Amino acid sequence: MTNFQYALIGIFIFFILAGVVVFAKFGGVGGNNGANAGATVTIWGTLPKDTMNNLIRDFGVNAVYREESAGSFETDLVNALAEGNGPDIALMPQSLILSEQSKIYPIPTAVYPVSQLQSTFIQEGEMFNTKDGILGIPFVIDPLVMYWNRDLFSNAGIALPPTHWDDLYNLVPQLTVKDQDSTIHQSTVSLGGYSNVSQAKDILSALLLQVGDPMVALDYDGNYSSKLAESRNGLGKSIASDVLDFYTSFADPLKTQYSWNDSLPSSKSYFLSGNLALYFGFASELSDLQNKNPNLNFSVATIPQARDVSVKSTFGNLQALVILNNSAHKADAFNAITKLTSADAITSLSASTHLPPVRRDLLANKPSDSAASSFYDSALQSKGWLDPSSGGTDSIFGTMVQSITSGKSDSNDAVASASTQIGELLRPYRKNTNATSN
Repeated sequence: MTNFQYALIGIFIFFILAGVVVFAKFGGVGGNNGANAGATVTIWGTLPKDTMNNLIRDFGVNAVYREESAGSFETDLVNALAEGNGPDIALMPQSLILSEQSKIYPIPTAVYPVSQLQSTFIQEGEMFNTKDGILGIPFVIDPLVMYWNRDLFSNAGIALPPTHWDDLYNLVPQLTVKDQDSTIHQSTVSLGGYSNVSQAKDILSALLLQVGDPMVALDYDGNYSSKLAESRNGLGKSIASDVLDFYTSFADPLKTQYSWNDSLPSSKSYFLSGNLALYFGFASELSDLQNKNPNLNFSVATIPQARDVSVKSTFGNLQALVILNNSAHKADAFNAITKLTSADAITSLSASTHLPPVRRDLLANKPSDSAASSFYDSALQSKGWLDPSSGGTDSIFGTMVQSITSGKSDSNDAVASASTQIGELLRPYRKNTNATSN
């Protein structure tokens, strides 16, 4: 044999051994894995039990599903895993990627290539891609959209909702009704406040993501850091402070775009009463809005975009199916996830939840219904960020807004303070805990 033939045989042997190692590490994904072959896996999540049980039955998934309360899901999961009786699979929102990453088993890219994740699912799904493997397979997307009151727009002689955020400057004088003492009786948009603005954190997240602020980033050394105050405009201010100036301006009585204050009801309640022209909420809220006020004449559109930004985006609540480290049935769990994320299964899930599908091939066939069409567009545009603590950052964002609207600090200082606080929340996820907070 020639040296070339020996080398070629060596290469084949190397790849065979590498495949055996990956197969052994993951417990034989895609095939039998000894005593655990065909085991019934347990799945925990916050989707309705009937929805998941129908999928499990219709697509031959050997699994048992347990519905959890959204408010206690993380706590229940952590406690169960600590006691050694947690599930094999969890339906994990992207907001828990950082806090629960150590409990998730990364699917090796030799088993599930990154290219397959990218070509099959929406771009936000790539948040689950790490250097160690794929943390989860996207399952449900609930994008932030814009609901608009058709009657209020028609009464003001306005045909269409805004497509850019700065369009609001012209809309407020036409759609906001207030007394000479600035008491608001009808509002254009619920921007500027926090405690009475439904999804305030998610709206701010969408605004920041649209201008290219990732809020949190992972560096080459594997350390997470806050990027909230890093990007600068031509005047030396942080881009995030520009976003906060825009957002809070609608709660400033001295500005012509004044349209919101803390004395008003929650934005969702105000929209349902017919006194708010624009409401930013999630696609999952559509049926609730329709049921609570069947007479409300409203429609759905994608949220406005920042002017002169080439890539459209919105914030999306993404949930993925993840395999837990403690699972003794990882191969069976992977096979269950493969069935549940197939095109047919996701089609059935979308029909049941009335949410857009998370798969690109299904989103290519846009429905004729205007609301569903907007949901499909928004799903493709959805983005998220690596939130170190959902409750912690919600408090930080609220303080940031309140410090500006109360006049305690300007936007630059408020953003800098918020960035430092987010950096502290990220400290447990740094390899070098002595690194600076930001």
